[in-house]
Amino acid sequence: MVLTNTSIDLKEDFGIHIVVANAVQMDQLEGIKVDFLSFLRRQLKNNAIRIHATIGYVATKEKKFFTDDDKLKFLMENYPVVAELRKKFGLEINY
Repeated sequence: MVLTNTSIDLKEDFGIHIVVANAVQMDQLEGIKVDFLSFLRRQLKNNAIRIHATIGYVATKEKKFFTDDDKLKFLMENYPVVAELRKKFGLEINY
């Protein structure tokens, strides 16, 4: 869960820079860091991988949708073909 809402930046020197939102997430990351780093090194066959973490602002990228209407509106705004298909086939979202 720690890595789901973080900003991860890969560096050219095999460094991984992780920005977490608060001290709690930093503590959780420190708890899994050794195992996570060991796993990455073993799977990628690269002992030069390093992990560096800091606390900072993490912008959430995903938008939450609460209703089917919100989902449809988002899809029609971002994918105009959805609006065309809905109109062409007479599709409705409500059962």
